[in-house]
Amino acid sequence: MASTFFYLCITVKSKSNFDFCSHSRLFFSNSSPLPSSSDFLHRYKFGQQLEGKHRRKLRRKFTSPVAMFSENPVVSDVIATALSGGIALSLLRLWEETAKRGLFDQKLNRKLVHVSVGLAFMLCWPMFRELLKGPLYYASTITLAGAIYWRTSPIAIAAICNLCAGDGIADIVGRRFGKHKLPYNRNKSIVGSIAMATAGFLASIGYMHYFSSFGYVQESPEMVLGFFMVSVAAALVESHPLSTGIDDNLTVPLASVLVGSFVL
Repeated sequence: MASTFFYLCITVKSKSNFDFCSHSRLFFSNSSPLPSSSDFLHRYKFGQQLEGKHRRKLRRKFTSPVAMFSENPVVSDVIATALSGGIALSLLRLWEETAKRGLFDQKLNRKLVHVSVGLAFMLCWPMFRELLKGPLYYASTITLAGAIYWRTSPIAIAAICNLCAGDGIADIVGRRFGKHKLPYNRNKSIVGSIAMATAGFLASIGYMHYFSSFGYVQESPEMVLGFFMVSVAAALVESHPLSTGIDDNLTVPLASVLVGSFVL
């Protein structure tokens, strides 16, 4: 009777933790005495091992769409990207041909592109192993800077220069020479933060001269000072532990845009 009650208790427990019922008859029977605590612990661990094997099988089952490309995650994502791009280009080519042949009017054809390309891309999501948020934020920053500010705004210059030149140089210099760490973030170095502010500032000045030569911006000492303030602020934000937890590809351009809105 006691063993039967124990069997029912484990069955109820399995509803919230793991599927123990399928293995429980390996451990108890109605005729067997109640096991000791050490014996039960041994059998419990054995059940956990069986459950772990079951979960690994499920994980392999769910990851099979990407595993068919390559066990190497980089190679697998490259192949998935190539296939996704090929599908998107094929759709664009299809709608281009329908437009040339006059099968649909121009507005309808454009809406068909609008409907099909995004949905087709979402069909390709299972082919990818993971979403790389860093590259996504990086590309989104450059795209939004061009779409919102374009070449007449020093804010776009500051955001992209601090993200690309500043953050990139900070990592290179910090890894190579960053022996002295920041007191509030032991994962960041003093020299890395200085390198970021310097590289972001110098790149901003260079692009200020470049766009000024085309007449897109009007260079001035005030703009130079503004670029310096933005680069220092971006370096401070990048060095903060919160920036590491979120993603500096997101926090650095946001800080650059925010500070640049006041000083540029």
